[in-house]
Amino acid sequence: MSPFGDTPRLSPLDDFAILSANGDTMRIQTPADLGLTIRDRRKRMGLAQQSLADRVGVSRQWIVEVEAGKSRAEIGLILRTLRELGIQLDATSELKPGSSKRSQPSVPDLDRIVDRFRGKRS
Repeated sequence: MSPFGDTPRLSPLDDFAILSANGDTMRIQTPADLGLTIRDRRKRMGLAQQSLADRVGVSRQWIVEVEAGKSRAEIGLILRTLRELGIQLDATSELKPGSSKRSQPSVPDLDRIVDRFRGKRS
């Protein structure tokens, strides 16, 4: 699911990374993650919910709901809110180019390792 509503992601393996003005990165996987990021940045900037709402052009209640993890917030308003807070949204993927599946880390074959230590060769 998308962090912005009930529409599916391009891939269930994709995440969104938030890059703040000071270079901190936070992986956003749920609407609640996004809401916490917005609330944290707003507070760090010393903005009241109403002040941010005025800057974005939304109601204070909309800010309250987004900060609480509202899953159906309009993407355009979310992007405007992030821009007002000096936060950049980057979509990243762990997929290799041309691959439809995430590359899996190499998993050691424990049986083979144990056999090697016991003197058996595969």
